[in-house]
Amino acid sequence: MNIRHTLRTAIAPELNFLYTVPPFRRGEIVDCGWFCREHALHVKVVCAMLGISADIRLGEFHLYSPDVIPTFSGESGDGHAWCRVKSTIPVDLSMTFKLYAAGAGPQLYAPVFGTGRNGDYVVSYHRFGEPEPDQPLNPHHIVFREHDLTPSLCRCHDSKSIFVSLLA
Repeated sequence: MNIRHTLRTAIAPELNFLYTVPPFRRGEIVDCGWFCREHALHVKVVCAMLGISADIRLGEFHLYSPDVIPTFSGESGDGHAWCRVKSTIPVDLSMTFKLYAAGAGPQLYAPVFGTGRNGDYVVSYHRFGEPEPDQPLNPHHIVFREHDLTPSLCRCHDSKSIFVSLLA
């Protein structure tokens, strides 16, 4: 079984249909509408059901593009969730730009499954404290920065909810 193909073509479209909404404002913050924690939990559960190792990672992302307003998940360290599947990181089925400006801006070719070129973007990954490029490597660049946090209890889409990763 090709887990990359399965997650990108079968699982991501369903999760995006259920959990992705257009970007919206919460006070001063623009929420991307991705519901990343729900996506990450489902990836972890699907992989566990298939006998594939996966775990949830927490951190932040920074999106650099001259065509999109500066977008990042905040400096809290747990503003975004994604997975490591086998040895591939980041695996993020939540990140999509189809609802940004009616899909008119730069797009990902497919859900994030590792680093490198993906559609109009270059995806890179760094652990917190590791140096990252001063300037984006490409005009459209997504940087994932993982923090050393335990994702056993994490905020869900509202502050009153939590999800528990039972498959540690």
